[in-house]
Amino acid sequence: MISKQVRTTVSLPADLVEKADALVRAGYARSRAELLSEALREEVRRLEREQVDARIREMAWDEEALSENRRVHAEFEHADRETWSTIDR
Repeated sequence: MISKQVRTTVSLPADLVEKADALVRAGYARSRAELLSEALREEVRRLEREQVDARIREMAWDEEALSENRRVHAEFEHADRETWSTIDR
């Protein structure tokens, strides 16, 4: 997905900039901007996954979610049994 580029200024530790420049020279990215954009994109994805995982963990104790889970399980129990009976074991 290509999005509009926005120019910004950040202050980074010198050693991190040196490592970034070395990665660019080694061909891992075309520029610092590309390297930093991809790193930031990955970090955002990781944090979003953590948020989803936390919500799922909360559902394990949410009585409404547990009740819905039991209802769906009961509704499809017959179909599950039927499917398992057709599988060669």
